[in-house]
Amino acid sequence: MNGASFCANCNLVKSSTLRNTILQLFKQDHAKDLRSLIERTHPANLAAVLPSIARPERKALIAQMIDNKQTAKIISRLSDKRIISETLSELKHSRISEIFSYMDADDAADIIGYLPEDESAAVLKLMKTEDAEKINMMLRYKTNTAGGLMNTDYISVKDSVTVEEALKELKRTKHIDNLFYVYAVNEAGALSGALHLKTLMSHPAETKISKIMNERVIFVDTDASQREVINTVNRYHLLALPVVNKDKKIVGIITADDVINVAEREITNDVMRMAGISTSLTPTRARLFWSVIAVAGGLFVSNITAHYFVINSPVSILLTFLPLITIISALYGYQSSSVAVRNIVLDNPTRWDMINCTMLALISFLMSGAGAYFMYPQNRMIVAIISCSVFVASFISSLLGTAIPLLIEKLRGNACYASLPLIMTLNTLINITFYLFVSTQILWKIIK
Repeated sequence: MNGASFCANCNLVKSSTLRNTILQLFKQDHAKDLRSLIERTHPANLAAVLPSIARPERKALIAQMIDNKQTAKIISRLSDKRIISETLSELKHSRISEIFSYMDADDAADIIGYLPEDESAAVLKLMKTEDAEKINMMLRYKTNTAGGLMNTDYISVKDSVTVEEALKELKRTKHIDNLFYVYAVNEAGALSGALHLKTLMSHPAETKISKIMNERVIFVDTDASQREVINTVNRYHLLALPVVNKDKKIVGIITADDVINVAEREITNDVMRMAGISTSLTPTRARLFWSVIAVAGGLFVSNITAHYFVINSPVSILLTFLPLITIISALYGYQSSSVAVRNIVLDNPTRWDMINCTMLALISFLMSGAGAYFMYPQNRMIVAIISCSVFVASFISSLLGTAIPLLIEKLRGNACYASLPLIMTLNTLINITFYLFVSTQILWKIIK
């Protein structure tokens, strides 16, 4: 396969297609084609597939990224802290400092926090004084505030200057990528107005900025929350939002693309929290708490159910544990489908994490076994059947929770709407049928 020919339209390809192409080039040892693929692929696409590539291949892929500007764009688009840390660990301090010089100060400040303190200090020493000062300033603000989100690259002029003088200032500044507004400040340096570039260029050269600027400028303080920033930009349809300090002096701006990234993270975190998954922990630890709650709750309900049953046979004991099997099936199916649907929506590669699912299933196995033994200490066969059934239910539910959204997506259906009802129905049907059929068969053989 020729990497160059593949990449002609690589900005349009799905992450899974790009990932498979990269891995195929690795296997065929086509270093030249791989480098061509990297150079011609949009950084956002590369950032999307990096987390799904094993660390040895990812290390080799990073080694092929010789363009520091492109590498800066790729790293700044990564959202997984572990992947960012591993990526930085593969690079020398001198190269990290060069990569940071191509980043916005807010992105560099966020990413440098993933380095150990001594390493981050070493990187800052290697950077230009101006760039290092910007990053140090950003590090003073909390990451979830306007100060932590803002970019320090903006244009401000005194409101007393003319359009001609403002345009000269504009021409002297060449390093700003997203330039939408020019901000006006008064003699004290406080923000006094703003005007769009189109407005600036459509007026005569001798016109004073104070005559054409919008004095009712929308802004936020450095300690404003992420949600306040998102709501402000959305309400007023802003391309950029100025951030001011306590003296109302402008210290940075937050662009619309930064707001989109923040909104995406907020939505992702909200969805994951609804599913009982913390995005700040490893996959197993993120789901462990609610797994414990689900097993404990299932055992409690099963114990209540036992009080309303006439326990006169092993089969009647098995029936009291149906709530436990149902709750476990619902939890693992819901959690896995939430992650899968989220990855589909964001076009991230989705794979079934067998190790994570096995670990969680083992934890459920041990807890349910302990609970069943506490309830029926004299009937070890029942304890074994219950714990093994919970293990199987956990495993099957996680598998279906990942597979069904992918299948619906392949069939060009809407995984967001169709996944959960189908997963809940299939999980309940399969797991309860398996539980009752296998457990009764085992008991009948023992009785006979």
